Parts: sequence; C-alpha cells; structure tokens
Amino acid sequence: MKTDDQSLLGHALLGLIRLCQPCSGYDLRRMFAGQPMATFSDSPGSIYPALKRLERSSLVSCTVDETSQVRRRKLYRLSPQGQKALTHWLTRPITSDAVFRCMPELFLRFAFLEDCLGPRACESFLVSLADYLHQHIEMLQGHLKSHESEMSRSARLALQSGIMGYECQASWVKIALEEYRKSASGKALARSVNKS
Repeated sequence: MKTDDQSLLGHALLGLIRLCQPCSGYDLRRMFAGQPMATFSDSPGSIYPALKRLERSSLVSCTVDETSQVRRRKLYRLSPQGQKALTHWLTRPITSDAVFRCMPELFLRFAFLEDCLGPRACESFLVSLADYLHQHIEMLQGHLKSHESEMSRSARLALQSGIMGYECQASWVKIALEEYRKSASGKALARSVNKS
C-alpha cells in the first residue's frame, strides 16, 4: 500500500504513535476518546483494523508485551517507513482544493507538525495556508460580488457565512504566525545574548 493510500484515520494513528510510542491499541483508543478528534471513532471496530492495515503496510511494527498483569498487549511503534510516510503527509503542499475541501485535515496535520518536524515547519505551513486562504477568500468574494443580484437571500447568506468562516481561519493563522515568529525571535535573541 502506498503512503498516499492511507486514510485520514491511518495518518492520525501514525501521528499519535509517533508522539507516544510504544503504545497499545487501547492507549490509542483512549487518546481518541480524550481528544477533540470527534471526526474519528474510538471504537475497536475502527481502530484495530486501521492498526492492522498500518502493520501490513510495514508503517508500524508491533511487539507483544507479556509483562502486563491482565493480558498480553500489542505495542505499536513507527517503523522507518512509517516515519517517512508521516513526514510525507505532514509536508504535502497545501493546495487551493485542500483549503476548499479539507480544512479539518490541514488542521490535523498542523496539530502534529511541531512535535514531529519542529517550529520552522509550522511557520512554513502557516505562511502557505495564509496565502491559500487569502486566494480562496478573494475568489469567494468575487463570486459573491458578480452573482449577488441573481442569488436567493438564503444562498447569499450561506455564501457570506462561508466567507466569514474562512476569514476567521485567516485571522487565526495570522495570530498563530505571530506567535511562532515572536518565539523564534526570542530564541534568536537569547542565543545572541548567550554568545556574548
């Protein structure tokens, strides 16, 4: 199975395993239940088959922990191939189509980005996201302006709601970018003070 064929759940599992390896399927289910990842079910019927697919694809390795008092547990770790697949997914270029159709996936990628690839990767991601959000907002505003007279009230209001949603996300991106840049300049200043 190619890494591009992984489901969003598969990528989320790779990210969680990367953050807390080794971990069991039960540990991963608890993480889904305890996180606002409402997109994903924490049921055994979705988590365990996804883990089996990742294992068959050699993206995770599995060992059996027999030291548990209750029962044997399978412990999952990211394989080198799994790390490569996770990095590939996290660093995929943002596209206008992704901004239009896949914002939850973009935010999931961002959630894993700093722990997996560091703050610079987050800053690059945010710069790209800001650019595509700006383009998308302009396109929607242009559509509204040129078609407003022929739109029903509800269609116009729905489109305005969509525009406002993207504007809100663009505002958040600006705040997040400022935070990363402030943090980076503070660290650079601390390094220069330490050198003198």
